[in-house]
Amino acid sequence: MVPDLVGYLDFLAGLECFVFHGSNRPDIEELKTDRESGDSRAFGNQEAVFATPDPHWAAFFAMADRSNARLLRNGSLAFSRQARTRWYQREVVVRDPGAPALTRGWVYVLPRDTFDPEPKFVGLVDTGQWVSRVPVKPLFSIGIRPEDYPLSQHVKVVEA
Repeated sequence: MVPDLVGYLDFLAGLECFVFHGSNRPDIEELKTDRESGDSRAFGNQEAVFATPDPHWAAFFAMADRSNARLLRNGSLAFSRQARTRWYQREVVVRDPGAPALTRGWVYVLPRDTFDPEPKFVGLVDTGQWVSRVPVKPLFSIGIRPEDYPLSQHVKVVEA
């Protein structure tokens, strides 16, 4: 059990020098710009390393079990990049409703210097999505399990 995982992630985010990337993979030494999924919006459908200054959105990607996920529906919205209040959509459409939708994952902590934020949607809404057009080496990673992360209870599981 991690004593205060949410507080630690909030502390790191508050330093404003990191971005976060979530994955089921424990062994990432360098994040490449290869695109492994599609997005309906141009910003999200580019070859780049994707990350966010919001560690709680990255935690969703870390724990969503890709082996059982048919689709991830997700979003993170706020009216300011510095806002600590965000609205989320965290949904996993599962292939097998009898198998877990969430699993152990890793939140990778990355240096922010090569990343650019998505322009505000309609000039008002911060999506929390940032990209680097060059590969990025993580500084370190944090293992995260659904049972250690109270916000995992807000992930909606949907049967396909």
